[in-house]
Amino acid sequence: MLWRSSLAVRVGRFLHQNNFCTAASDVSKSTSWLQDGSLPKELLTFSGLLRHRANCRRKLIGLPHAAVLVPFCLVQGQLSLLFTWRSLLVGSHKNQVSFPGGKLDAQDKGDPVQASLRETQEEIGILPENVITLGLFDDYRSINGYCVTPVIGFIGDIGRHKLKVNEREVQQVFMLSLAHLLNESNMRIENTSRGTMPIYSGGPVEIWGLTACILRDILKIFPFEK
Repeated sequence: MLWRSSLAVRVGRFLHQNNFCTAASDVSKSTSWLQDGSLPKELLTFSGLLRHRANCRRKLIGLPHAAVLVPFCLVQGQLSLLFTWRSLLVGSHKNQVSFPGGKLDAQDKGDPVQASLRETQEEIGILPENVITLGLFDDYRSINGYCVTPVIGFIGDIGRHKLKVNEREVQQVFMLSLAHLLNESNMRIENTSRGTMPIYSGGPVEIWGLTACILRDILKIFPFEK
């Protein structure tokens, strides 16, 4: 276990030096994700990319604010992304695939990271201390007029989480590997009234809309190693 402890210190120092935020104020409280291995090097590289583009990332103003967690995870050793299939009971985006997230509440104090972690816990039961956040991606305007900030995070091996799905909001949770998502045969482009739209297949339902746009833009710059 000694090597894991020293790795936790090194990763904690890396995150601190590069102005990344963890889900807890004490780094030692946010390293339970190390139980199943280290932070994948692709994510360390990607977090560096996020830092270098932080000053020029797209920021929308004058809109109500929402945030989503883009949860990278490991599934049988493969780097993957977790998605939620929204229920028919939610107020908006019914029956669509999304990342965990929602509107910023007063308790979030304007912090999209706090909002994304709170919503993730409410929707699928992953505790904030089990998420390491790596940075913010570009803001997006949703169809209902919200500024949506994607928060990039890592939740470790999905097998160590006991998901507690809020069935009122989420009807299913599923994961797709980056290898699958980057396979051109699993993505197509369609022309819509709002312009060209990427659509990803392979899950229980197709991924389209804002989630697909966020996913496409992240995959464009993600340093994936086969």
